[in-house]
Amino acid sequence: MPRQPDPALIVLVGAAGSGKSTWAAAHYRASEIVASDALRAVVGTGSADLDASADAFAALDLIVAARLRRGLTTVIDTLGLDDARRAAHLDAGQRAGLPCVAVHFTSQAAV
Repeated sequence: MPRQPDPALIVLVGAAGSGKSTWAAAHYRASEIVASDALRAVVGTGSADLDASADAFAALDLIVAARLRRGLTTVIDTLGLDDARRAAHLDAGQRAGLPCVAVHFTSQAAV
């Protein structure tokens, strides 16, 4: 994979279990990664607490906005499958003057 710009907004896109979080941890510092699962654990009972999703995404949006205002590389680690959310992230990154990159992950179907 080509080297990503730095600073930049990096949006990970792919199904659960496709390797997004592993890839992010291998390529970026933990402080650069804003992950919905980790925020669900902070505002809910654990990373799989889907009832905490609304609060987790509200926190994610606040953190991402603050990092972009400061011109910091920000990796958004969510499923990234919601077109409207991806468009809003792209718009925010562009308004901050940062390059925006989507990294798409695929996984093989179980045989």
